[in-house]
Amino acid sequence: MEQLRESFAVVRLRMDRPFFNGSHDYNKWQWVFARLLSLSRELHIRTRRCGAVREILNEQQIRKQWPDVKQQITEMYDDPLVKELLSRHEQNLSHHFQPLYRREPMLQFLCNDLFRSYSEKNPHETKKILPRHLGIIPFPVIECKQLTRLEPRRHEAEITIDGSPDTDRIDTEAVNRYLGQMVGAMPEQPYRFTYRGAYRVNTSLGCIREASLQVEGTLGKAYQKQTTYKLTGTDHE
Repeated sequence: MEQLRESFAVVRLRMDRPFFNGSHDYNKWQWVFARLLSLSRELHIRTRRCGAVREILNEQQIRKQWPDVKQQITEMYDDPLVKELLSRHEQNLSHHFQPLYRREPMLQFLCNDLFRSYSEKNPHETKKILPRHLGIIPFPVIECKQLTRLEPRRHEAEITIDGSPDTDRIDTEAVNRYLGQMVGAMPEQPYRFTYRGAYRVNTSLGCIREASLQVEGTLGKAYQKQTTYKLTGTDHE
């Protein structure tokens, strides 16, 4: 953490090349997404005091890299689907830069709004959107956080999270159309969604010690998608 103020913190996040299935031996789409992720190799993030992402501060630095990354991908793959992906990403970078990063699942996982007051009876609810859970279709969820363990002497707390589809905001027609394309027929079974995780935090330093989140969707045996996020670290007592 670089800087702490009464109402916000500034965090520098540096990331290595992504692994897919534990390997840097990419296939076509893995290589494309790795190149897109290279734009975010270094992020300067201003967070709210509760921990949520407020703003990406090095926006211009990221934008300047885009022409070179776009050219590299275009020269490698002359593919209509790749061109459509690049066009959409360029639109987001040009017109929706901050929302693009605020909705990024990995950043939401790392910069969740954990540091707040909790009710003993009612969990804290946050409305979120998963941008790539079902292809390019936004998938709205309601995330519920609950303080399940607090140990003041050890300056440690555990917060569990559960999520459910936000039925008031979901584009049901688009979701069914996407699932129909994936399985080859309009779905007759309900889409089952699981969103569950936990954080272990240091309440004195205001930092995350360990965290995990699993997001899964299934449509019978015909379709399954699972994404797991994990953060582990070394405790410094």
